[in-house]
Amino acid sequence: MALYTVRNVLSVATHYTATGLLLAGSIALGSPWVLGASAVLVGGISVLSVATQRKFLEEGLVRQPESSEYSPNLGKIAQELYSKTGLKAADYPIYDFRADEEKEKAATAAAEAAGKPESKMKKAFREMSKKAFDKMGQTHNAAAMNFGKPVIMVSTPLLKLLNDEEEKAVLAHEFVHAAARHNYLGLPHNLIAGVATLSNGLTSLGAAFATGFTGVAASVGARIATSYLFNKATDSKKELSADDLFLTPAQKHKKLVLDRTLKVINAVVGTAVYTYFSHAYLGIYAATKALSLAGKVLVGSFSRSMEYQADRGAVKLGANPLALVTSLRKMKLVQERSVEAALGEKLPEKGALTKAWAKLTASHPTVEARVKRLCKIAAKSGFTPDQIKAAANDTLVVAAEHNMSPRVVMGLMR
Repeated sequence: MALYTVRNVLSVATHYTATGLLLAGSIALGSPWVLGASAVLVGGISVLSVATQRKFLEEGLVRQPESSEYSPNLGKIAQELYSKTGLKAADYPIYDFRADEEKEKAATAAAEAAGKPESKMKKAFREMSKKAFDKMGQTHNAAAMNFGKPVIMVSTPLLKLLNDEEEKAVLAHEFVHAAARHNYLGLPHNLIAGVATLSNGLTSLGAAFATGFTGVAASVGARIATSYLFNKATDSKKELSADDLFLTPAQKHKKLVLDRTLKVINAVVGTAVYTYFSHAYLGIYAATKALSLAGKVLVGSFSRSMEYQADRGAVKLGANPLALVTSLRKMKLVQERSVEAALGEKLPEKGALTKAWAKLTASHPTVEARVKRLCKIAAKSGFTPDQIKAAANDTLVVAAEHNMSPRVVMGLMR
């Protein structure tokens, strides 16, 4: 089945070309040692991360059963998708995001008995991965993760939320990611962008140190003074220093907003001080910052293009586009409802610039954008206007039991 159209090929070529130009700009601004250090760090972390996650996978990531109380037909749905994509069930089983604690303990004990205990660094990476996956496992989530190969995963809460037709649509989307080898396509692109971004950061840091001890000391002093004045003006010292364990979800959210605001103000103040001591700093900072922001936009844009491709491909695999519409709407509804319940109120409306930037850098298109495209696909597939309107606009009835806990919600907002 042809999952790539001319449009998809052009998207790949365009994004790689633009990211190559971004890297060229970073090389022009920095020095060879900066670029080399960035490549070693980004590449090394990526290799270690994939190796650790693969070990995590092999040592006991829980597989979703073919039939369960919450998903009685998962095995049948999967078999149809294996047949249509050519993926082998043995190579691409469907996993949950949760780890099997007993298998993990057994694997660790066996390694120690064989005299090959895990290094502290790898252990730290594994624990970090475990926490991240555990968090995803408590949300309504599905993914084709990169463990050195595509690994299809779907959380139990999501399976409980969706009906069979919606489940098939969501799984078909993830099967397209795996069959189209999006992880192999996206990883080099993201690594190039990551090397460029880190190189830009190191170049900017070098320009800051070039202002000398006086410039660095003045910048640090200015940031401390700014933090003090900010705390005085907003009366937020107590909130910013409070332990999250003793805060309500609403207080945690307020602390998060205050913390982000203070970081932006400190960045502006620090840049102004460095520029006072070296007028060249502002130009270097602006150029490296612009390239780094462009990198974020390109990574987000490339990821979103693959999401749209997976949506179209899911329909080619026999998924109902309107079932994908309702599944996306259900996930959004549960998340918004859970946030409101955790905070005791709706989140304040974001400003126009914040919204625009979030859309430019997001890894996934907005639900509204995906629904709009899927409705067009549904119209071409023969669905009636009334069916499309109902799927896109009718009120959804989702039981409160599907809401996420306040603890999970606050983890998502971090």
